[in-house]
Amino acid sequence: MKRIFIAFLAANFAILSGCTPILTANDGKYIGWLKYNGEFRLFKDPASLEQNLKYPACVSGVFPHNTNINLKFYDRKKVEIIGSLLNYDSLPVEQGPLAKILPRKIAGGNVVPNFCMSPSIILAKSIKQLS
Repeated sequence: MKRIFIAFLAANFAILSGCTPILTANDGKYIGWLKYNGEFRLFKDPASLEQNLKYPACVSGVFPHNTNINLKFYDRKKVEIIGSLLNYDSLPVEQGPLAKILPRKIAGGNVVPNFCMSPSIILAKSIKQLS
């Protein structure tokens, strides 16, 4: 478990420093405890979830817009998520009349508030409960 988050941290450092990330767009596997409230937040351990910690103990993520997954089912459970790690600052901004007042980042057709405040987010492809 710690190795996955260490790899995640290394990938974030690599993205921010302009280096090639360790985790590429098609091979990201993330294990942690999920909290759902519009976006999902993946925590490294149950204590981080209970304390509602921010990055580096947490990373935000979303599924593509039309994905039919009930994320409430996974709330507060240990899960494995397969997906792509995306640089948050590189995400496009939502278009529309409110964009100048409240610019919001978009990934997979969904707004990503990034409550974890991490430099990268997960665009998820699949999820499964572990225990």
